[in-house]
Amino acid sequence: MIKHFKDSKEILLYLKSNPIWISAFANGEGCFTASLMCYLKGMWGLQPQCEFNITQKVEDLPLLEAINAYFDNKGGVYVKPNEMAVVTFKSIPILEELIIPFFLKYPLLSVKSYEFEKWCEIIQLLRTQNHIGKTLTARDVFLDIAKLCSDLNSKRNNPSKVIRAEIVKEWLESLTGVPSIEAKAELRARIQKAKRF
Repeated sequence: MIKHFKDSKEILLYLKSNPIWISAFANGEGCFTASLMCYLKGMWGLQPQCEFNITQKVEDLPLLEAINAYFDNKGGVYVKPNEMAVVTFKSIPILEELIIPFFLKYPLLSVKSYEFEKWCEIIQLLRTQNHIGKTLTARDVFLDIAKLCSDLNSKRNNPSKVIRAEIVKEWLESLTGVPSIEAKAELRARIQKAKRF
């Protein structure tokens, strides 16, 4: 007899007794992402962002709500304008305390495990907070993060991401001290221009 799950509560009960299902699903549908966003108020003009998300058609919103509930509702579930929905986890403490331990306990079996490994390295760098400060050592940590970000999900064909990553890496390498607000604005303009291509 085929079982039809009617709501997120039923799905959550199933997930609690079969947590490996989330790992198997994430093998195909999950995404571990990280990026350096332009942030003019930031010391080095950049703001790190890390995320784990799963996107599905809006009809599967109850599944995404159940996955969020499995992780103590520490993420967010959003409906996108294109009839898609996403469950996403962005907070570094949540990623470190809930998401990473989950996938260490229930490992990814696909090549996505390599993406997960790089993503964990980025989170570890952010956790040390060595990217905070006015020293060139802090700049170098940003550069390490930028390199890992450009390698993350590199098999996906996203030319604008590659261009943006190269712009950020070159810019960081050129810095000999904390950049001016004008230099940060120039970086932002270059990245925005790259997004249009």
